Amino acid sequence: MQIAQHPKKFFDQNQFLLANSAYASDQYTIPAYKGKELLNRWNVDFNYRLAQSQVRIEHAIGVLKGQFSSLRELRTQIRNRKEMKVTIKWIISCVVLHNLLADLKDQWNELYEEDEPELAPVVGDNYANSNDGIRGILRPLTLAHFE
Repeated sequence: MQIAQHPKKFFDQNQFLLANSAYASDQYTIPAYKGKELLNRWNVDFNYRLAQSQVRIEHAIGVLKGQFSSLRELRTQIRNRKEMKVTIKWIISCVVLHNLLADLKDQWNELYEEDEPELAPVVGDNYANSNDGIRGILRPLTLAHFE
C-alpha cells in the first residue's frame, strides 16, 4: 500500500495511525500491545481504550449500513484512483444525509405533523346498547391508525 511505502505523503508531524497488534510499531504506526508488554497496566489500559474506539467505529458503520442499504453491499470494483474517489464520495454522501436526518429528527415531526388519527375502536359495553349493532360503534379504519 502507498501509505506503508511512502508514509511521509500521508502523515504530517505528530500524526500516526492506530492499528491492531498485527502491525509493527514505527514512527507512523502505533499498534495495540501484545505479549510481555501487557504486564504493564498502562499498556493494558491503552489496549482497552483502543478497543473501545474500534467498537464505536464498528457500531457507526452498522448504523449507516442499517440506514442505507446501498452501503451493505457496495458492488463496485475499485481498479483505479477515480473509482476509489467515486466510492468514497458515495459513502460521504450517506454520512452527510445521516447527519442531516439526525439533526432534523426532532423538528421533522413538527414540520410535517398531521392531525393525530383517532385510535382504533375497541368493542366494549357500547356494543350491547347500540341500535346499529357493531356497525354503530366501529369507526372507519385507515392506514393512519397503524403508523
